[in-house]
Amino acid sequence: VKHEHAEDCIILNQNHHVTESYLGNLFLIGHGTVITPSLSSGSTPLLLRDILIRLFRQLDFQVVETSELQVESLFDADEVIVAGETGIYSVRGIEYKRFFDNIRKFLISKITEISRD
Repeated sequence: VKHEHAEDCIILNQNHHVTESYLGNLFLIGHGTVITPSLSSGSTPLLLRDILIRLFRQLDFQVVETSELQVESLFDADEVIVAGETGIYSVRGIEYKRFFDNIRKFLISKITEISRD
């Protein structure tokens, strides 16, 4: 991350499948579907991961956990978010691809609303 002067990086497993980012668990969002690397891929089971998966399902997103997430799938997403130990972040872009930041903002407002109740 420091060498490339990047804010984050994508981590691949021994099979060259996406597992997570340096900052946390990845969620690829598009067209009512959320794709996230499964724990069997090598993804770390951080606290926000389960919270977001439950919240996505409550919001009627189809959640797909996969152990074979290809790097190319990142370019098909409308939005990519990272859920780490310190919060939920948007991936702004990868190479030429830029992402939206709508669902992340909505999720944060829902989490804040739930925590007040």
